[in-house]
Amino acid sequence: MNILTKTSESLLYRSITKFTFGIFLLFSAFISNANAFEDIAIVNARIIDGNGGPVIENGMVLISEGKIKAIGTSVSIPTKAKIIDVEGKTVMPALADMHTHLAWGGEDFDLLGYQWKLNAYLYAGVTNVFDLGGVLPQLKQIQTGIKNGEIIGPNIHYVGPLIDSVDPAWPEVSRSMVSEAQAPGLVSYLKRNGASAVKAYAKLNRAQVLALVREGKRVELPVILDGWALNGAFHNITTGITAFAHTPREVSANTLSLMQRFKTQVITTRSVGGAVPHTVLRGEAFMENEFIKNTMPPWLFNKIQQDVQKAQADQEYVNNNFSRDFHKKLQTTIKEMHDAGIPLIAGTDDTTFYGDALHFELELLVDAGLTPLQAITTATMNAAALVQQSDIWGTLEKGKRADILVIDGKPEQNIKHTRNITMLIKHGQIIDRSALLYNPKEHPNTSSIKVN
Repeated sequence: MNILTKTSESLLYRSITKFTFGIFLLFSAFISNANAFEDIAIVNARIIDGNGGPVIENGMVLISEGKIKAIGTSVSIPTKAKIIDVEGKTVMPALADMHTHLAWGGEDFDLLGYQWKLNAYLYAGVTNVFDLGGVLPQLKQIQTGIKNGEIIGPNIHYVGPLIDSVDPAWPEVSRSMVSEAQAPGLVSYLKRNGASAVKAYAKLNRAQVLALVREGKRVELPVILDGWALNGAFHNITTGITAFAHTPREVSANTLSLMQRFKTQVITTRSVGGAVPHTVLRGEAFMENEFIKNTMPPWLFNKIQQDVQKAQADQEYVNNNFSRDFHKKLQTTIKEMHDAGIPLIAGTDDTTFYGDALHFELELLVDAGLTPLQAITTATMNAAALVQQSDIWGTLEKGKRADILVIDGKPEQNIKHTRNITMLIKHGQIIDRSALLYNPKEHPNTSSIKVN
């Protein structure tokens, strides 16, 4: 038999194998979808609906076709429904981190490690994430994979590249905007490719931001601005941006008045900063919590552990990487904005402690003066509003997507109880959280790559 015959037989065999495997996948997907939409009735629950209202005692939630069909204290349960008695535990909306970077960490890139990060988010009860600066084709492909059931993960929203000016600060993840005349083309590119917003960056001038806002309104894309030290500046507020990507360093009465007038929102990012602030504010044992230890690759865990140990031993290292005074200043700003009615949205800008950092973010918001229920709304109702999906997710209401957490505790009294997850439901499906633990066979053992 010559090599051509062997090759032909090999190709035929592989074609048949692929076809058979394809049929198997289609069948499996059919069975999976059939199981996904069984009716589920959660009973005997304390319900936090995510709107900020009081807890509903002895409540029930009926899930059908992946959505909430009924909710309240008196719900008619179909005979075919699977009944889950949560025995007085708390049922609440799953959470959202509205400022993350799934592949980019400043100078570091980890394009291969997306799956462990997605798993870590789900394990921590996060079913929506907003990537505020990354590689658009990668994010678009991951988003499509999740929607098609080929990839496990939270729902992904993204801005794609940062829109920066000449000589952008982060060229690998930026589009350079030389003049406002480029705004229509840049915004149209983002809209065509599924972006949920435009991310305007630090070097843009006022005319350029105004042009992006104008084009964004034309195609219904919000504009989120990271102006660095100028977050909260009046000339940025009055452009009509939808939100600042970070908590402003300070606010005045005039600033707050303008933010009220222009309906400016703020993504909080109080947990950003890496190992040092986490160590200082949370104590040396924080790395041992399950959201980190059970989901993080060993190479990264060991690397971060070294930073933790350095922070414990070297006060100068701490001072060079974290200022308690600045932290307190931002906490004061959070409270002032909240008291003024400025919508706050939970986001971490964290590129290490995926999932865990969001729970820490909520704890910091409570420390700043929000009640636990108010903090929860920043990661539920307010989060959905930022990406114009309030009618789809964010709160537990009839007709909305069934993204639900069952919590062993009372988060409205102690925000740390949001960590006590006993069940996660995403789009009506009960997620096996044990399958989300880090498995070295499923992930590349490759550290992030630094771009010099």
